[in-house]
Amino acid sequence: MSQYRPQIRICFLGESFVNGTGDPEFLGWTGRICVDAYRKGYDITFYNLGVRGETSTELKQRWLREVSYRLPKEYDGRVFHL
Repeated sequence: MSQYRPQIRICFLGESFVNGTGDPEFLGWTGRICVDAYRKGYDITFYNLGVRGETSTELKQRWLREVSYRLPKEYDGRVFHL
């Protein structure tokens, strides 16, 4: 029998640091957070919505629409922004 793991959906918003630019393991800090949460017993679905070179104004225009698609009310959802 499989162990129950609480489901969490996480949206990460930002720019190059969020999408892992320059990380030789292609995880960035977002991937490391998700690996750690999985090891602690969570079933993680994550959406890396970082866009390299994006401005704060551009992010402000898209973030709510992007997050709303991915975090329906029936899921335990989180949003991280750098």
